[in-house]
Amino acid sequence: MAEEKKYEVDFRELKALVSFGDVVKHYSIELDKVSDVESRGACPLPDCNGKRSFTVNFQKNVFKCHSCGCGGDVLDFVQYKNIITLKQAGQYIVDNIKIVPVFLEDKIATPQSNEETEDLMDWREAAIASTKLEIALLEQLLEMKHVLLKQLLRGN
Repeated sequence: MAEEKKYEVDFRELKALVSFGDVVKHYSIELDKVSDVESRGACPLPDCNGKRSFTVNFQKNVFKCHSCGCGGDVLDFVQYKNIITLKQAGQYIVDNIKIVPVFLEDKIATPQSNEETEDLMDWREAAIASTKLEIALLEQLLEMKHVLLKQLLRGN
């Protein structure tokens, strides 16, 4: 049996950090570009046979399938795709989907030079290290909070 995750997922923050580009790459979804912000393809959701009914609006960070009727944001998509709860979808994204900050997605996808690519990779590595440190500090803070809560409940 898999160990239960010990963290809470902030859905609002997750939606702000995760782009549909991250999700499309993770699931290897093939889409055709319809406009600068929208792409279309076969619906990748279970039990849907829509051939060109699945659309993603990358600017609004939403999807819609005009065949099965499903639509929503990245959390909704992962929930429908994996047939899991919303909370499980949030944890799945954190654990499994490589997140590229939304505001850097276009730059990382099309770097202008080797120097720019190196700069972006240095920034990304620093951001990852910073995020890992932040997670470790939050875990320590959460542990301290639990200890204090236990002490309060015991009357110490």
